[in-house]
Amino acid sequence: MSQIGNCAPHRLVENSTFLLNYTALPSVDSSLYPFSTFTWKGWMSWIAENWHYSIIASVLYIVGIFSLKFWMKSRPAYDLKGPLFYWNAALGLFSIAGFIGLFPDWYASLRGGGVHGSMCHMYHHAVTLIMVWILTPMLEPVSRYYCFMNYGVHSLMYPYFALKAVDYYIPRWISSAISSLQFLQMVVGISANIYTAHIAKTSGECCRYETSILISQVVYGSFVILFGKLLIDVVNRGKGGEKKKL
Repeated sequence: MSQIGNCAPHRLVENSTFLLNYTALPSVDSSLYPFSTFTWKGWMSWIAENWHYSIIASVLYIVGIFSLKFWMKSRPAYDLKGPLFYWNAALGLFSIAGFIGLFPDWYASLRGGGVHGSMCHMYHHAVTLIMVWILTPMLEPVSRYYCFMNYGVHSLMYPYFALKAVDYYIPRWISSAISSLQFLQMVVGISANIYTAHIAKTSGECCRYETSILISQVVYGSFVILFGKLLIDVVNRGKGGEKKKL
């Protein structure tokens, strides 16, 4: 695994305003949240050695979806409004908590629908699992930006899904706004990957790995295309609804 830039544990770069400390995870006082304390170095090693589990889990995930679709083809649909509401509400709360938890680190580092929709979600979830599993042990600083954006968008998206699941009326512009944020997340993700790779190669003041740069570029590039198409579909559906009302 070839690295680009400086990934040394502790190194104060000359004429730099920040400390390159890539072995200490950003955190708050562990006594405040003892349940979040864990031996991360051991888990990073385990994740790095067992990355193939992410491939297996993703394949089973996709096979399970198509198997359920085939099984339900000749059966009446279940009423899942309740479970969908609680599931999306729980994911929304989890994302909100993660977003709030990551905000101090982000701030500190700044100082220093249809077939396409289904495909978008399946591909997004499966590929993201594999990507995160492979890249997590590298402990690259850019990852906190990826996480911060993801939690932020999901903290809005899942509560929206929860309300839609119980047929709560939500203005069309909110759907368009969330789709726009999803697309923007992917654009910023691919931009951050290119920018940090450039910094690592030119000045060395950033820890990046060639494997991570390649994977991030391919994944975020494909997400830009998929979520861009999804955004166009959402906007077009909104225009169609307005025409019908007229």
